Amino acid sequence: MNLEQFDKVRGLTAAEHALLLRLVNLWSRTSIRNKLRTRYYEFKNTLDNIGIAIPPELEHIEVCVSWPAKAVDALQARSKFNGFAFDGSQDRDLVEILRDNNFASMYRQLTTSELIHSCSFVTVSRGTGNEPEAVINAFSAESAVAIWDSRRKRIGCGLTFVSFEDSDTGQVPSEVHMHTSDAIITLQKFGSYWHADRKRHAMGWPMMEAFVFRPSLKRPFGKSRISRPVMSITDSTVRGLLRYELSAELFSAPQRYLLGADESNITKTKWETYLDSMLVANRDADGETPIYGQLPQVSMQPHTGYIKDQAGLFSSATSIPLSSLGIVHDNPPSAEAIHANTEDLVIEAEALNDSNGGSLRNLALMILAIKENTTIDRLTPEQKSVMPVFKNPMRASLGSRADATLKMVQAVPGMSESNVILEHLGFDESEIARINEDRTIAEGRAELDRLLENPSTAVMPTEGTSTLITVIKAVREDAMSEGQAAGIISVSLGMTRGEALALVRGNES
Repeated sequence: MNLEQFDKVRGLTAAEHALLLRLVNLWSRTSIRNKLRTRYYEFKNTLDNIGIAIPPELEHIEVCVSWPAKAVDALQARSKFNGFAFDGSQDRDLVEILRDNNFASMYRQLTTSELIHSCSFVTVSRGTGNEPEAVINAFSAESAVAIWDSRRKRIGCGLTFVSFEDSDTGQVPSEVHMHTSDAIITLQKFGSYWHADRKRHAMGWPMMEAFVFRPSLKRPFGKSRISRPVMSITDSTVRGLLRYELSAELFSAPQRYLLGADESNITKTKWETYLDSMLVANRDADGETPIYGQLPQVSMQPHTGYIKDQAGLFSSATSIPLSSLGIVHDNPPSAEAIHANTEDLVIEAEALNDSNGGSLRNLALMILAIKENTTIDRLTPEQKSVMPVFKNPMRASLGSRADATLKMVQAVPGMSESNVILEHLGFDESEIARINEDRTIAEGRAELDRLLENPSTAVMPTEGTSTLITVIKAVREDAMSEGQAAGIISVSLGMTRGEALALVRGNES
């Protein structure tokens, strides 16, 4: 990118303009490696031919290896974001904002870009018109850059390239957002000038969050999953596959020869001779019969062995099982062997979830602050207790999950009433809601039947007293549980379980 196009910016202070140039320069320096890793992920990396076993004129043969994409996708698939949890009840508004922004899909894209380039970014802004209360946008490292604040342990300032336009030199940015601790500055291009328009906020930090893979003190923005060893092994494997293709093409048929034959009597071309199953040759000038022979066929085993060796190196560098790289074993592995093969990948996924968990919490705090039209430090203790929830990356079978769940419930009986058990069994949010709704209705119907069959054992509605008042009174007197009361109300009044519980708890208070 030509940095001179940002020399003329109207509406920025000298300090902000210097910061803008610093961010653009940083993005320009890192974009080369980011684009390279994208090519490896998309199987478009060019062949690095060392010019020994492969003639330069055969480099045009297309051979690709999907292992870098496998290294990214296999780990991303084990990081399953499952919403947020609070110390109290769930914040419905936060759930709606995330759903309106399609954040479930956005998180998968964020994680994929994070693993490819070492980091990805999200920005939050207040919605306008028909937009959600808070608008969430995601950016890869190819379209965003940030400077780390080592003192506050977060982004100090950042830049996102929102849109591009075509030019004689390729695509150039036409709209850029600069995120500072007190404002979002929108830069739009008009002719040869850029115009700055700022929207101030009281968040106290940039409304931009980084998702980072394997951060360290030296590299706060982490390391790419497509590392130098991964790229080197991929290059070697591509060369090995190309040699394999050349050997299969040139030496798939046995090489034959004739000794003592008169070449003038052989009328077939070399290619016709190569394909023909019968060779005919006359005697030589001395009347001797030509000697026919066949060279041993070239073996493909050295090439397949080399590719397996490279797969082993790749597996060691990425914790991807060999079977996921296309290396088939004669004997199928046992359940214990499968668990052992994926243990390192599960550990990587748990570390990824821990790293992304902090970023997700900061994102939720910014959304809640925008929703409440306040600052993060003024949120309630319950809102500040928000924590992300991830599904278990182990991906155990349903039978093993059920067995482990049964043991947990037996050890801690109270867990049987918790949604955590349902999450552990692998049910998603919508399935858990349906299960709870059906359970509430069933409990309510059972309690109504019990009251009708034996009215002397429970508090019954008196004349002129509503069902709602009666069941709430029963809850206060410990004659009925909250779940039973919610069930009766939901059946009698046609409410959902959540609405009935909110009504019971609200009247209790």
